[in-house]
Amino acid sequence: MKKLLLISQVLLCSICMFSQTPEQLGKIEQYKDFYKIENTELIFTKIIDSIPGTKDEIFTKVVSYFATAYKSANDVIQQQDKDAGIIIGKGIFDVYKKMSASYSCFHTIRIDIKDGRARVILSVDKYKYYNPAAAGMGVNNAETIIVDNYPIITENLTFTQKANKKLFTTVFIGLCETVESMFYSIEKALKTKTEITSPSDNW
Repeated sequence: MKKLLLISQVLLCSICMFSQTPEQLGKIEQYKDFYKIENTELIFTKIIDSIPGTKDEIFTKVVSYFATAYKSANDVIQQQDKDAGIIIGKGIFDVYKKMSASYSCFHTIRIDIKDGRARVILSVDKYKYYNPAAAGMGVNNAETIIVDNYPIITENLTFTQKANKKLFTTVFIGLCETVESMFYSIEKALKTKTEITSPSDNW
């Protein structure tokens, strides 16, 4: 009887450790059409319509967005072609933090520009884990491929993948929410009307 009770407790503990909350499962379902998978990359795409201004004016706004969002446009922008209406940048953002540990994502962001509209394509492939508290164990600075983890992989999980299932659910939701927030901020920046004033001697 004691053995049966002990086994039941272990199974219950395992279920709690591996399972996700209904809210998390709902979020995963909500984001299932938000991205597509190409090889080892997750690709997020956003079309922004009804942007005021010409292609050149929108291009200038995109450069300004990079400078504001990433502190330095020069450090982030890898390629820009004003005539073609293309800007490509690379950066990193945090998607989950707890105590001293954090998960971040290096990402590539491409913005294609036309008169009155823009297409934003953001791609990521790895989580970067950092925990200065784990420096002595040699795991303070590691990377893992996103598509090799839950919820991208849902079947035939290894014990380690099962053990990290709840964690990577949280991290994945953080990634989607971060991209969603970035898309919102880009759209807001591009749709904000800018007043161009004449130079004044009274500055």
